[in-house]
Amino acid sequence: MEHKTEDFEKQFPEIYKDVYCGFCLPAGWSDLVWKLSEDIQRELDRPENIEIKSSFKVAQIKEKFGGLRFNTDGGPKSIDKLIDVAEKESFHICETCGKPGLLRKGGWIRTLCDEHSRGREAYPVKKDGSVDWDSLLDDAE
Repeated sequence: MEHKTEDFEKQFPEIYKDVYCGFCLPAGWSDLVWKLSEDIQRELDRPENIEIKSSFKVAQIKEKFGGLRFNTDGGPKSIDKLIDVAEKESFHICETCGKPGLLRKGGWIRTLCDEHSRGREAYPVKKDGSVDWDSLLDDAE
């Protein structure tokens, strides 16, 4: 299900109270970021994070180099870990539709499924499924 900016602001008002650098979320990652938002809210609601809760805010959500960037201010390390997991997952989810995707060559680097790749060649992945960043850097030279 695609979630719009207003959906996030309504469901998670404390998290998205002042996104001051932009909320530009590709449709295919809306479920990923919705789950991340639920996890962040759960973490902020923990008693040990009560003092941090009022100062936490999302600064920016965007795509960069084919991956999710979820920038925040004022959060505990436990939230940083949740964000790190989601950002890594985004490299395996089509940013257009949410189906499994691969990092693709050809102009802007994007994570796309076969259907939305328009014939773009995929960057190699390692045996563990992670992006082979060395091949990406080789292409840049």
